[in-house]
Amino acid sequence: MLDKTAAVIYQPDPTPQDDPTRHVTGQYLAKNRLNARGRARLAAGVTDGQVKIRSLTVRQAARLCRVSEPYVTAARKPPAAPETLAEHFVRATPAEWLEAARTIGPAVVWESMIAPLV
Repeated sequence: MLDKTAAVIYQPDPTPQDDPTRHVTGQYLAKNRLNARGRARLAAGVTDGQVKIRSLTVRQAARLCRVSEPYVTAARKPPAAPETLAEHFVRATPAEWLEAARTIGPAVVWESMIAPLV
């Protein structure tokens, strides 16, 4: 009984030969030379779940979802991390450092940034 249960639980993932679903890429959809009947069969297969679409192009996904391509491209990029104060200081010029010290005040700069490290 235990052996039978283990065999059922630990079955390997189906191989592509076992999977009855046909996979087509977005490039195939765009460039196939099927006639109207072939395209209708392909569409019926997609609708019935016998054909799965993978690797759509940005243009295809945008048209399918009724948004512009730049929106899709922007959504795919991770949001930029905000710049830290240390990174800004590395980029700053000595003139900008002096202006910051004048604006903040030398005492604040010394007490907040330098004295804790000394």
